[in-house]
Amino acid sequence: MTESDSVTRVFAWCLPRTCSTTLMYAWGSRSDTECIDEPMYAHYLRTNSSVYRSYRTQVLAAQENDGNTVITNLLQCPVKGRVLFAKMMSKHADGLDLDPLLKSENCFHILLFREPIRVLSSYAKAQEANTVGRITLDETGYPSLVRIASRLRELGRPF
Repeated sequence: MTESDSVTRVFAWCLPRTCSTTLMYAWGSRSDTECIDEPMYAHYLRTNSSVYRSYRTQVLAAQENDGNTVITNLLQCPVKGRVLFAKMMSKHADGLDLDPLLKSENCFHILLFREPIRVLSSYAKAQEANTVGRITLDETGYPSLVRIASRLRELGRPF
């Protein structure tokens, strides 16, 4: 068993505006847990050039841009403690083969939904300065989260 095999990896697949940051901070308060916040964000921005974010350049410079590399890193990175908690926006993973994460016995998955009307209302207010045009269904992340849930179900994995 390698060091990375002894680490429990928890992936919280989220939508925007679902209190996922609060959940991440709660996990981060544990002394045995290391948290990662939206590790696929740069990949999402790189592959979705029409999505406007005023801070795009900073995110692209700060994070790994290749989603497949991010997946490998999440499975193999050393962790300070016994648990890795990663807050994952479902839409950031669109187009990637998530099976390495979804199939791994060391990985556990949380799917964080919220009432759609509340998500849309909150998201619209938060994105006024960052969205050109209307918010699309894909940008809410709902279709992506349903695909992840469906794949976990196909694999017989709990969530």
